[in-house]
Amino acid sequence: MTWAGSAFTELADTFNLILNTVSAPVPLPGYLGLLRLHGTMVNVGLTTEPMQPGHGRCRGTSG
Repeated sequence: MTWAGSAFTELADTFNLILNTVSAPVPLPGYLGLLRLHGTMVNVGLTTEPMQPGHGRCRGTSG
């Protein structure tokens, strides 16, 4: 995924699923905006910094 600001706008509300395997902080509000209604974002990469949920409903588990 590109970090170009226009990409987030052009692709808004187009994905049903985003699988994030990056182990670095990402702009969650931008990625959550790419999801369609009731879309799912799965984060499997471990970061050393807390992720900021921004807008939307977030659910998760920790083991």
